[in-house]
Amino acid sequence: MTEPQPALQQRRWNHWYRHVFPAYWLFHFCGMHFPAPRLTDIPGSDWTAHLVAYTLLTFLLWRFCETFQRPLSRRFPWIAGISLAAYAVFDEWSQPFFNRSADIVDWLVDVTAISLTLIALEWWRRRGAARVQSFIRK
Repeated sequence: MTEPQPALQQRRWNHWYRHVFPAYWLFHFCGMHFPAPRLTDIPGSDWTAHLVAYTLLTFLLWRFCETFQRPLSRRFPWIAGISLAAYAVFDEWSQPFFNRSADIVDWLVDVTAISLTLIALEWWRRRGAARVQSFIRK
């Protein structure tokens, strides 16, 4: 008997996120600890890089955890936010050992990216759950 198409598609996405998240986290760590590239032509490039890097890291963490437990608990955004903020502290603290600068503003940008991403993902999750509930009630 063949497996239904949506279940097969979901399993493929789970497989993808389970490999991409650890690979991206390693890439992120290495990228933040090599000597800083000079991005002089891009205004606000340092903040932009931090926003993009932590937004992607947060999104991939969310999707990675969803592959193991669906739906995620209501505490998950808090746990993920605190964990990623702690990782961002470690990230900024360890950068001077690799000839990069540590800056509290960079950490604040990281936490902003983490927070906004988690808020958006939680809103999306609750919106989907409300839609399912309204469909069930009909």
